[in-house]
Amino acid sequence: MAPSKTDLIGSEQVQTKQAVIGILIFAIVTILSYSLLYAILNIGEGLSVIIALVLGGVVEFAYRKRTKNN
Repeated sequence: MAPSKTDLIGSEQVQTKQAVIGILIFAIVTILSYSLLYAILNIGEGLSVIIALVLGGVVEFAYRKRTKNN
């Protein structure tokens, strides 16, 4: 049996909500990581940016994997 139109719309809304939350998580983790690495731990600017981006990506990936399983 094919899903109804309302089921598809509800599914799209959930996916949109999860995407927005994932983007916010990535942004917050990246900014906080950069601030911590550069300002407090005195790591170079370039290295701080790279590490912060990697940390943001890892945390967002973990969030998406966790929400996909639920």
